[in-house]
Amino acid sequence: MAGGLAVWLPNIALAAYLALRASMVRVLGLGVILAGEGLKVAVTVALLVGSARSLGADTVWPAVVLGAVIALKGQWLALWATK
Repeated sequence: MAGGLAVWLPNIALAAYLALRASMVRVLGLGVILAGEGLKVAVTVALLVGSARSLGADTVWPAVVLGAVIALKGQWLALWATK
């Protein structure tokens, strides 16, 4: 669950920020999108490291990695299912 949340939360935050910014500016620059993606990756890594530190020896790494992979692939599956 920690792996999935570490991916899901930054993605939701970036999507909300870009939607809000697009509604105000109408055109998003490439720099805004790239900076947002870079920040999203940094926050994802920080959340994974933070969850590993908070759980300590109780961390089940295959479950964390599998949760992150499923959350990442879930976006592509949702995009594919809507077309």
